[in-house]
Amino acid sequence: MVAVFIVPLIFVKGGFGGGDVKFAGVIGFTLGLHETIVALEIALVTGALYGIAYAVFKSKTLKAHIPFGPFLTLGFITALLFGKDIIQIYFSFF
Repeated sequence: MVAVFIVPLIFVKGGFGGGDVKFAGVIGFTLGLHETIVALEIALVTGALYGIAYAVFKSKTLKAHIPFGPFLTLGFITALLFGKDIIQIYFSFF
């Protein structure tokens, strides 16, 4: 999971911070592969929805800096509590 954060950290100015990369590593170590993917997806979707709402209603631009740590925390807690259930529901569609 840390690799997902390394590329934007190196190549995109103002992308993910070093703390996000470290926290992603802890999440990956704690949850394992499948639940980590769930946590990352939840973090990315909720962060994107918040960012869009923030841009539309507050900043009127897409260049706003929004901390990603709270969304990683939300994804981590959700995956920790319901990760196996979410994976089971996802695979029931196939």
